[in-house]
Amino acid sequence: MITSAIVAMSTNRVIGKDGDLPWHLPRDMKYFKKVTMGHHVIMGRESFASMGYVPLKGRINIVLTRNPYFITSSAIVFHSIEEALSFAHREKENEAFILGGGIIFAQSCI
Repeated sequence: MITSAIVAMSTNRVIGKDGDLPWHLPRDMKYFKKVTMGHHVIMGRESFASMGYVPLKGRINIVLTRNPYFITSSAIVFHSIEEALSFAHREKENEAFILGGGIIFAQSCI
């Protein structure tokens, strides 16, 4: 299985601002959707919250959180990047995408 990171980043390494994207790039979003469609996408709870707790359609949404009490019916919840990647691998996923945020990128060493 391939693990990929997909992220828009400014030259000074900014990927988000105040819980949202710091820019609106329609071509970027179209590319993001095309590339991730049908795959497992792994994100942190804060990134999921910034989306209004609404999962990305057409993808298996995996949310990572340290909170043992966090539950949602719209995504699969794990507490470590290792658990999430192991799940994707068991699902016979050929490529899983790390979406962020910064803490999740750091944990995944991508």
